[in-house]
Amino acid sequence: NQKNVPLQQLEGSKSQVQTYRTLYEEGDEEAKDVKCMYWAPKDYQMDICTVKGTVSSEDVVTLENGVLYKQKFRLREDVFPPGINSFPFFHFQEWKRVYRSTQLLMSQNA
Repeated sequence: NQKNVPLQQLEGSKSQVQTYRTLYEEGDEEAKDVKCMYWAPKDYQMDICTVKGTVSSEDVVTLENGVLYKQKFRLREDVFPPGINSFPFFHFQEWKRVYRSTQLLMSQNA
C-alpha cells in the first residue's frame, strides 16, 4: 500500500543556498538592489532571491531559522499511474494576497 508513502525522497545532505543577502554580507554592495519577486516586500528580496544557478529543479528549498537551504530529491516510483507526476513547490500565497489587495485597493473602491 503506497497511500502513506511520501512522493519525494530527500537525498544527500542539505547545503545553504547563496542568496543576495549572503553576497551582500560578503561585500557585494550591488546585491542590496536586487528585485526578483515584484510581490514580495523589499525588505525580504535579498533573503528570498537566490543567485542564478545555485538552485536547480532537483532541489527542495527550505527556510530554517531565517536561512535558505537546499537538498536534492528524487521522485518515488510507482506512486502514480503512468504519465502523472508530482513536484514540490512553495508558493508565497500569503504575501501575494496582501500585495495584490493593497495594490488593487484604489480600483476596488472606484
